[in-house]
Amino acid sequence: MQVEILPSKINGEVIIPSSKSVAHRAFISAYLSGQPCKVLGDFSQDDLKATLGVLENLGLKIEKIDGGLNLTRESIVADCKLDARESGSTLRFILPILSALGVKAEVCGSERLSNRPIGELLDVLKKNGASFSQNKLPLTISGKISAGVYEIDSSISSQYITGLILALSYLDGKSEIKLLGKTVSKDYIKITLDVLNDFGVNVKEIENGYEIDGGKFNSPSEYQVEGDWSSACFFACLAALSGEVLLKGLKLDSRQGDKIVLEVLKEIGAKVEALPDGIKVSKNELKAIEFDAENYPDFVPVLAVTLALCDGVSKIKNVSRLKDKESDRVFETINLLKTFSINAYEKDDCIIIEGGKPIGAIYNSPNDHRLSMSASVLATCSSGKSQILNAECVNKSYPSFFEHLKAVGGKVNV
Repeated sequence: MQVEILPSKINGEVIIPSSKSVAHRAFISAYLSGQPCKVLGDFSQDDLKATLGVLENLGLKIEKIDGGLNLTRESIVADCKLDARESGSTLRFILPILSALGVKAEVCGSERLSNRPIGELLDVLKKNGASFSQNKLPLTISGKISAGVYEIDSSISSQYITGLILALSYLDGKSEIKLLGKTVSKDYIKITLDVLNDFGVNVKEIENGYEIDGGKFNSPSEYQVEGDWSSACFFACLAALSGEVLLKGLKLDSRQGDKIVLEVLKEIGAKVEALPDGIKVSKNELKAIEFDAENYPDFVPVLAVTLALCDGVSKIKNVSRLKDKESDRVFETINLLKTFSINAYEKDDCIIIEGGKPIGAIYNSPNDHRLSMSASVLATCSSGKSQILNAECVNKSYPSFFEHLKAVGGKVNV
């Protein structure tokens, strides 16, 4: 898909789609509970379809209802084929769960997903009873883990920790997860604990780990998934650069780490207001800043685009983890900025951005949804016409992105 974008001033409101992070965990918890649950929200994102597809093949009945889905586990399928598509969350959550269920499964995914790290997670599961045909996709999993003490390096991905917590919450008995190293993206683990608490599971945070009282899932019957702060970042940043947008459907007290966008936009000079019907972000004079990205990897591409129009030189620190996302997001973020005539470079685990005036360009997306949406934000604020190629990848997390961009005044031709 090719998208043509012209410069424009933005004004309007956007109802932010449901949180992928919360929805993944709610779907899995509904399955593990074995009890019916209505999960309410907008679940059109490709990554969520991947998780639902995996759970359906494992015996979950999925019924579309007004405002969401009715989920009921009819069985646990003991031998199946599962496709995680391009979803890292789906893959890293489901591998420990398959081990807890004790089922045999062939697991595959996209070429990019097969190159994303899972070795540390597999090693932990192997030590506790699981078997894998190899250490990368496609693979066959068999064997069964049991409740107990698990040690894992928590400096690679918080998704490993979430996968283990979900799996051990299903198993009868008490378990402990001991974390080795500095835990990254801890806010995502907090989301896991909140969802599990809503499904009746008690997970206690202790020093360097978690204690889990497993086997006590209890469906809340109905579960409302909150709005997605990672998606909201694009329109919040766009408003700060080019007008005014009212963001609806978000929780200000959310556990989602990317709500930090509001603090960052205030720091660079944008106007941010919490109103009764939403959060309004407005354009203002913007200045360069330094930002530590270690716990906010999804925010980096659109933050970089925003800093590209700030006065001065900005620095985004601790970016090395971004190299193992849907693309090498360090290289690709810098390439995006350079494509639009903004000077940027990598130095000492940082992305350095020299603020300037972007010029419209043809941008070939590396099949990375966050890069395509960030490019669209930058194109809207550039001089001259731009084209975004391979833009269909936005379906991974935000299928209605271009419709919403049009709705707030963006000049978009898909």
